[in-house]
Amino acid sequence: MLFSALAPGYLIPILGYAPVLIVLSFGYLAAVGVIHLHFRDFQPAAGVHAFPA
Repeated sequence: MLFSALAPGYLIPILGYAPVLIVLSFGYLAAVGVIHLHFRDFQPAAGVHAFPA
């Protein structure tokens, strides 16, 4: 909540929209990167199908 709601509320009047949105975008990209690093070799369990026939 702090990163995506409170911080922009305080920073937009000071810095403007562009720098705040750029920083938020890089933060979300970093989060996706961290998730990818942790689940890089994630595979569904053998023999389990999402849509059984």
